[in-house]
Amino acid sequence: MSERRKIAKTSAQCGARTRDNQIKSLEEFLASNWPKLQTLLSHSPFETTVWRESRFLPTENEQQIIEIGPRTAVKTAQCTNILSVFESAAIENVERIEKSVRYLVPRDLSVDEFFELAADKMTEAIYSENVEFSDDHHVVEQVFEIDVLGSKDNLIQANETLGLALDQSDIDFYYDFFVNKVKKNPTDVELFDLAQSDSEHSRHWFFRGEIWVDDRKIEKSLMSTIRETLIHSNDNSLIAFHDNSSSIRGFNSIWRLRPSDPTTVSQMINISPPSHLIYSAETHNFPTAVCPFQGATTGTGGRIRDIHATGRGAYEIAGALIDFPLAVVSINITSLLLTQLKNGTFDSFGTETEGIYPFFASLHAAAIAQFCSIYKKRACTLAHTQSIFNEIVHQLEKSPLTLLMLLNPNNDDLISTFL
Repeated sequence: MSERRKIAKTSAQCGARTRDNQIKSLEEFLASNWPKLQTLLSHSPFETTVWRESRFLPTENEQQIIEIGPRTAVKTAQCTNILSVFESAAIENVERIEKSVRYLVPRDLSVDEFFELAADKMTEAIYSENVEFSDDHHVVEQVFEIDVLGSKDNLIQANETLGLALDQSDIDFYYDFFVNKVKKNPTDVELFDLAQSDSEHSRHWFFRGEIWVDDRKIEKSLMSTIRETLIHSNDNSLIAFHDNSSSIRGFNSIWRLRPSDPTTVSQMINISPPSHLIYSAETHNFPTAVCPFQGATTGTGGRIRDIHATGRGAYEIAGALIDFPLAVVSINITSLLLTQLKNGTFDSFGTETEGIYPFFASLHAAAIAQFCSIYKKRACTLAHTQSIFNEIVHQLEKSPLTLLMLLNPNNDDLISTFL
């Protein structure tokens, strides 16, 4: 069994003064901010998943709790984002907040062996009962030099000890660089930097570089050879072999919610632009044994970045407006529609030429538009999210076409397409 815990460092623990407010105790901080914390830290506004105390009650002799969280020396990206949201929600006095996972396991289970299986040693650590985030508890490792000027063997040893994964050509190149060019010994930090920034993932030196076979240079690089296939292809490819993604022809007209001005905060409008399909090959194809969890996160972020940067740029999928849960609502509406699609609810609304997708995309936009309309007209807050969502669910179950008409009541052709 496991549960997730948010661990916060607050100035309330020190009796510190923030702006004009002074929180004297942690209990006072929780009492004044608990409804907001429950809403913001739950997995969704439709289900409360935040408690003040752990729900684990281990028996003294048979069970133990092992808690694993991010290393305390550096704030995680999640911490930075949460603190930004807290500031918008007027939750003050919080200096640090991190997410850990608490495991309820048998007493005889080895903590070290469990950590090997359940954690990322590069970014995580085992937490004690009273984990400390203060700088006084962090030990900074000292930078040291590798004596390359003394012997090339020292560079070879550093490659093994530090796990740099340099091949023989890399070692020869860097040895010559430090001994004959800059005439200095490198530090461990410099070697780490070079091993990453000059890697195949970052440089693509092998994919774009010269290829020699049996002392004969191949005319084209691997990239050039692959790109040539496009010459013999049809006109279905709109964007190919350009950073960051490729695109093939999709649908001529799909009703979507889009910002009227994608370069700034602007009103959302419903338009029917062409909708083409994007393909992205992410080279950061983690996870690996070196860094399984954060590596996978980086790969996912790369996919999002690549698709948004395709061509001249893409529209923002969802933004975080103050006191408006657009991203959360969009995810839940998507989940609801996919469930109904799987159950066959929309089978009769497909077209012979384009199938069910145009109807599904338009209905998704209509549901979000209706949510936004109700939210704005009634001057709602986060507390009303569930009730508005229930109204959308009722409309979808009663008559999806009625909800679709709300998107553009004057567009009879759009409605008749699905009748």
